[in-house]
Amino acid sequence: MDINGRVMGILVPLSPGASAETAGVEWYDSGIGFAIPMSDVLKVIPRLNTGKDLYPGLLGITLTGQGDLSTDMKLDRVRYGSPAQEAGVKAGDTLTQLDGNAVAMHSQVKQVLMNKYAGDAVSLVVKREGAAEPLSFKATMVEKLVPFESGFLGILPQRTAINQVEAGVGIRFIFSKSAAEEAGLKSGDRILEFNQQKVSDPGALALLVNHLRPEETAELLISRDQKQQ
Repeated sequence: MDINGRVMGILVPLSPGASAETAGVEWYDSGIGFAIPMSDVLKVIPRLNTGKDLYPGLLGITLTGQGDLSTDMKLDRVRYGSPAQEAGVKAGDTLTQLDGNAVAMHSQVKQVLMNKYAGDAVSLVVKREGAAEPLSFKATMVEKLVPFESGFLGILPQRTAINQVEAGVGIRFIFSKSAAEEAGLKSGDRILEFNQQKVSDPGALALLVNHLRPEETAELLISRDQKQQ
C-alpha cells in the first residue's frame, strides 16, 4: 500500500520454474518476492468472484534452443493432445506471433503466455516449410496436459565403437511381440533411417522414437545382408 492506504499491488513468493503449491517459499525467507501490479489483479477479480479457481494456462509447445534469450523460434515438440496440437500446430513450425505480438525470443513467448489462464484463448502465427504463406491458429489454454507416453520400438542397439564408420544403428536384440518383431526386423539389421531421417547413433534413434506415441507408425530404412530395404 502507499502512504494513503491505497492498494498498489500484491507481493507473493513465487518460483518461475516450478508449479507446486509451495514453490518459492524458500525465496520468501530470503527476502525475494514478486510484485503483482494492482491493475493485473483487477482484471481477474470478476472471474474470481464467480467462485472458480484460476490456473496457469498450458499450450503444449516446446521451442528449440535453451534460455530466455534464445532466438531459435522453431517448435521442437508439440505435445500430443495439447491445445496447440488440436489447433493444428506441428513440430518444425517456426513461431512468429502470439496474440498479435511479434515474438523473436523465448522471453517474449513467456511474457505473452504467463498472463494466460486455463480457458483463455491464444492466437498463433507460424511459418511452415512448404507453405507459401504464414499459417494462423487459435487454441484454448488448459490446466493440465495429457501425460506423454512415448512409443516403444522393441530393440536393443549394438554397442557403438569409438572408431565406428559404418552408417546407422545395428540391432543386437529384438523384444518378443514388439513393433520391431511384427515389422520383420532381425538381429544384425542396421537401421539407416527413421521416418526419412538419417540415424547416426543409438541416442539419435531413441530421440526419434520418443517423438512418437503408441499406435503411431514409422517408416524405417534398414540394411540387411549389405542390401537396403
